[in-house]
Amino acid sequence: MAKINKFIGGALEKNFSSIHLQETKDLIRKEIRNKSGIYGFICNKDDKMYIGSSVSLSDRFNKHLDGSRSNIILQRAIKAHSLSNFKFVIFEFCDNDKLISREDFYLKTLGPEYNIMTEAGSSLNYEHTPEAKLLMSGENHHSFNKPRSEEVREKISETMKDRSLSDSHRVNISESLKDKFTGENNPFFGQTHSEETKKAISLALSGEKHYNYGNISKNAKKIFIYSLDYKLLEECSSISKAADWLKTDRNSVRKNISKIFKDKFIISDVIIKKLPLSF
Repeated sequence: MAKINKFIGGALEKNFSSIHLQETKDLIRKEIRNKSGIYGFICNKDDKMYIGSSVSLSDRFNKHLDGSRSNIILQRAIKAHSLSNFKFVIFEFCDNDKLISREDFYLKTLGPEYNIMTEAGSSLNYEHTPEAKLLMSGENHHSFNKPRSEEVREKISETMKDRSLSDSHRVNISESLKDKFTGENNPFFGQTHSEETKKAISLALSGEKHYNYGNISKNAKKIFIYSLDYKLLEECSSISKAADWLKTDRNSVRKNISKIFKDKFIISDVIIKKLPLSF
């Protein structure tokens, strides 16, 4: 911390020690949830540090801890010195549009030893050399053959709750995916499902397994099912519900509205208040 005290007077938004302890991790996640800013990992043994910025500090904190998206030099340092010998600090909270300029300030002021890039945002178009990629892949990767624990999965899930993407972020994602999975770029291009596969997919998505099961559209049509002597047997909130009750498909319900169905039901989309002269 001597370097920080010298250059910025030790003025930190947050300073956490013992970050290997679960209670400390939980506290950090609580303190920085839904916040953006400039953060750092500092080794107590030699004062070496890593500096980064994020629009979601809690999400980035988790990714550094589980190694799913982290600086390889920092990961090796944590492995060598143990997480118990590191501090996690927040240099400052700031708006998303100021992240690059503020991160650049700290990178140039403090000269963090664990950072590969020395200029904020410079990694956006940075391409690793083939040699560097080899050193970070396969068995050389810090997460090789290490599945995420249930605890890590739960924490990642927790940080994603209530998270929303900005309009510009959505546009960038949309642009990056354009033409990526269409036409010949689609891995299924030129192929068709077999009848057996189609039936399996249909069965897997039917009834309660369907993603929209139980959700009634605001434009849903009410269906009334009567016996042939006009006794109301069932009032259904939608055509789908009527199809389930009649053990048929929705198209058959639509085609038989105001008609006799299966020689024993009358399907109507209005309440029958009195007996018609003929049906």
